[in-house]
Amino acid sequence: MSPDARSIWTTAWEALTAFQRGVLQLVTAGEGPTTQASREWLQKLADEAGPGEMPAKPKGKKAAASAAASTGTVDRAVKALESKGLIAKTTKGWEVVDPLMRLWLQQNAPIAR
Repeated sequence: MSPDARSIWTTAWEALTAFQRGVLQLVTAGEGPTTQASREWLQKLADEAGPGEMPAKPKGKKAAASAAASTGTVDRAVKALESKGLIAKTTKGWEVVDPLMRLWLQQNAPIAR
């Protein structure tokens, strides 16, 4: 499944914000998106992203304490992915709903740490 091939999974991926993509990558990897480590990884993505691609960084006092993306920002991304039918909460945590989408993500959008 080439990332260049136009598929429903490619289209779904391209319709997401960069932050939602990051959360979806975490869920695909079986990592809880709201853990401290996940929020730090998401903040690193935000720091490396171009303007307008990720949520704005906090300013002032909050900026100094912002080594990690806020839980609220992550929660909004999770809710957006859930409302699009891409992820669902299970007894094990968040999971990608479509097994073929999960496979596409594993092959084309793995987490790079």
